[in-house]
Amino acid sequence: LCAECACIAAAFGAYPVTAKSRSGGGPTVEYEPLSPSADGEASSVAYDYETIKNIDPHGTDFCVKVKDGMRYWNMTVQWWLAQYIYKSAPFHSYVMRCGKQHRVQIKSHSGQGIVFE
Repeated sequence: LCAECACIAAAFGAYPVTAKSRSGGGPTVEYEPLSPSADGEASSVAYDYETIKNIDPHGTDFCVKVKDGMRYWNMTVQWWLAQYIYKSAPFHSYVMRCGKQHRVQIKSHSGQGIVFE
């Protein structure tokens, strides 16, 4: 939370609202770059910090399912893992399959005890 506040204070991840930025992913549509006005005054462009938004407190506190709560927590790390780890891993990698397909069966009728598949 402190790191998120420091990034916001330094204006990291600030994009115009028209860029429709997403957490971790940056802008999703092309946007006009900020150009100085002819008379030298600052232009009034609304900015958001969705790119570096890491936690959605309202979504985390008031969700119904645990899966939704996890989605609203640590959002930028989840984006990074999805982009650079999960999508680049081979589909039939043993390490990636281990968590999903590792089952324990107890074969009581054969007397073998616990068998790992």
